[in-house]
Amino acid sequence: IAANATIQEVTALLHKQRMRHLVVTEPGGDRVMGVVSTTDIVINQEAEFFLRLKRLDAMVHVPLATIAAGADIGAATRLMREHKAEALAVSYADGSWGILTQRDMLQHLAQPRGGLTVADLASHPLRTVPAHMTLLAARKVLLEHQLRHLGVTDGSGQLLTIIGMSDILATIEQEFLAELHHALRERDEALLRSRQS
Repeated sequence: IAANATIQEVTALLHKQRMRHLVVTEPGGDRVMGVVSTTDIVINQEAEFFLRLKRLDAMVHVPLATIAAGADIGAATRLMREHKAEALAVSYADGSWGILTQRDMLQHLAQPRGGLTVADLASHPLRTVPAHMTLLAARKVLLEHQLRHLGVTDGSGQLLTIIGMSDILATIEQEFLAELHHALRERDEALLRSRQS
């Protein structure tokens, strides 16, 4: 993306392409200037207002894709593709959870080894947070622990979903657009009342 693109254009492209990073080039596209990520946008957009108001339980609609720790890597690849998931929840025999991300899969593809199971590539245990936590607090956990994903649990500790920075960014976008739509509707209604009077 060009360095003179707006934050809205960057956000729209990241969301549309389901990517976490974009290469930033000079406006002509001749020289690479750096990389922008969803994390950069969430951190720098002064979105604390939305992050404080919104709780994780509002994001539980993100479907949870699960796979057994003993499954083969091919099954994990198919499941990620079917669910269009950035990460899979990995269930272990002892009832604990781990996580297998697209990044884990890409690292495996770069240096493939035969005979591996999901457990060989997954991170274990999965860090979880309660669903009543705000997005602001969840973002803080992600940044402090240098994580890309968190498990979200209900009051009984049941895993509900896995969220990442891209999900937080999407939620901020939705909230911002909803607020903008509401403000524009109020303005139009006020104009109409003014014309009628």
